[in-house]
Amino acid sequence: MKRLTTIQPIENFTRVFFLLSFLLFFSCTQNQKQHTDSKDMVAARVNDAVIKQRDVDNRIEKRLYNILYQVYALRRQEINVMIDEQIISLEAEKHHLTSEMLLDSIINRKVNRENLDAFTRKYKFDVNGITSFNNTMEAISVDSHRGRQLLELKYKKELLELYTDSLRAYYEVAIDLQPPPTPRVLVDKFNARYRGKTNSPVTVFMVSDLECSMCREFKPTFDSVYQKYKDKVRFGFSYFSSDVTLSSLALECAGKQNRFWEMYDSIANRKKVITVDDAFAIASNCKLDMEKFYNDIQDTLLYNTLVDDYKKISGQGVYGTPTIMVDSRILPDWDSSESLETAIEHALSRKQ
Repeated sequence: MKRLTTIQPIENFTRVFFLLSFLLFFSCTQNQKQHTDSKDMVAARVNDAVIKQRDVDNRIEKRLYNILYQVYALRRQEINVMIDEQIISLEAEKHHLTSEMLLDSIINRKVNRENLDAFTRKYKFDVNGITSFNNTMEAISVDSHRGRQLLELKYKKELLELYTDSLRAYYEVAIDLQPPPTPRVLVDKFNARYRGKTNSPVTVFMVSDLECSMCREFKPTFDSVYQKYKDKVRFGFSYFSSDVTLSSLALECAGKQNRFWEMYDSIANRKKVITVDDAFAIASNCKLDMEKFYNDIQDTLLYNTLVDDYKKISGQGVYGTPTIMVDSRILPDWDSSESLETAIEHALSRKQ
């Protein structure tokens, strides 16, 4: 009997454990399935016709993204504040101080008339006033009591940012928070040129304006990425601007003679916007049929085609240049080859 009373609780515990495990697994599976199927949920009905959540989300995809990105930006901002607080706390411990004592010794001791005057001249607060956001934006004189208060607060904020930025180099800081996926852009609707591995499942697409200084500055970065991945990835290009430009016309004319990329490199590598004489000189250097180039560049049909192209691009939510996309999704951070290469590597790994 003693042996039976010892084994029975163990058997009961085992049964309960497996039952709870099954229920937990079933619950998690159902939750995951509900999340996966949420897009296919019926959101509304009109008689026998149904409106699915997926269709609603597709209609307002760009507006949803803007809201989600605002949430992401708020979270990232607060994460950076919390990281700085943690770093300051760790740094204070090293010196056997509280965070308040450390900041007082580093920042408050620099707040004096000489430094505040230099700060004022640096940002021309003495000329333009200091901006205050109190329901409405207004410029306040630094000679007023409120102006002096704002000046000191802004100066302390800059000192704190400089101090925490300098400390981050000595700590392992990693932010794992990811931005929401950007809306898909239907680049196949664009008038585009492609090069690289044109049958690749991964496409890097750039919308650019060769008369935009930022676009020309970014070209070396994009070129280095192209050279690294041209045997693995398809690279696309579309021109976009507020107006039809000489550069865009010259590119399209060169494209008609299969010299698009030669014209692209010649224009983009120049430090200044091309003139008409430059366009014809480049066309000659690219070995174009000059009579055809002359006729094409004056063709109103070509001009109207570019106007339609710009409307299609802006209709897809692309409003600025350069805009970089990987597999039809806009990259929020494209200012370095590292960020672009990371996005490409992720895209390639997903397609393997």
